[in-house]
Amino acid sequence: MKKKNTLLAMVLVTSMVLASCGSNEANDTNDKASTNVESTESLSKDNSMDSNSSDANSSNLDESKDQSLSPEDAEDLFVEKYPNAKIKSIEFEEISGVYKFEAYDNGEEFEASINKDTKELNEGKREKDNEDNDEKSLDSVSLKDATISVEDAINKAIEASNNSDAKLDSWSLSYDDDTQKLFYDIELNTGNDDNDFEIDATDGTVVND
Repeated sequence: MKKKNTLLAMVLVTSMVLASCGSNEANDTNDKASTNVESTESLSKDNSMDSNSSDANSSNLDESKDQSLSPEDAEDLFVEKYPNAKIKSIEFEEISGVYKFEAYDNGEEFEASINKDTKELNEGKREKDNEDNDEKSLDSVSLKDATISVEDAINKAIEASNNSDAKLDSWSLSYDDDTQKLFYDIELNTGNDDNDFEIDATDGTVVND
């Protein structure tokens, strides 16, 4: 009888040990699965953050480009600074990225420059106005009075140059003293030399090349 009880006890102990081992293995499996899920979620979050960061950097670059001053914005900035000035000419140099304004103000002639990227405005030395009355009687130069945009004028000059690889050096807008009409002067670098093209700002006619 004692042997049977002893045998029964051993069987019960063995069953409990096996059950305990099975439970531990199940727990280990569950822990590993949980760890794998957490690692996958963490990696997914990191990738998402990297993607968002890349998108944000790309967006910032695009915004930086968009923040460059257009010719019209540069004129508005000049007029805001000098509301009573009469603009004689507006010029832009591609290599420096600077707009230049030649103007009259309070009996003086002066130049001012505006950087298209920094929007910094600098005024040059003022001198006594010695221009003749005919030139001073002309209207203040404004891009708003030009039917043809700067971009269209440049494209017309490139077309007239018969060189699709021609690059812009500079452009300016001013009134012709004789005809009192508004003209663009477009200077292009065609590789071998520089060519000037005069474009009627009202109808886009290439006056000379």
